Amino acid sequence: MVLHEMGFPSISFNAEGVGTGDIPFIEETIHNLKKRFENVILLYDNDDAGRKYSYKMGGKFRLKSVFLTRCKDISDEVSKYGKRSAFRALKKGISKQFKQDVQTPF
Repeated sequence: MVLHEMGFPSISFNAEGVGTGDIPFIEETIHNLKKRFENVILLYDNDDAGRKYSYKMGGKFRLKSVFLTRCKDISDEVSKYGKRSAFRALKKGISKQFKQDVQTPF
């Protein structure tokens, strides 16, 4: 929800390490997203489980990951630093991964 409010089309899977019954759905969803969008980015929590799952999924589907450095997740980032600052932190991570600028919606 926070990402959508910031102008990023996004979806959220249940959690890192979801049940094996969810894997076919996740794989199909990622394949469909890659067909529809030029860039698909993983933004999991910046904790051990989030980093591990992000690297696993990134490797499996050839996706890039962005991690926030000040907080565990985007909601905490917005709560602590505000939406503009959180957007700048996310923009910095995306720009670093893709070597392109992200336009500010504010």
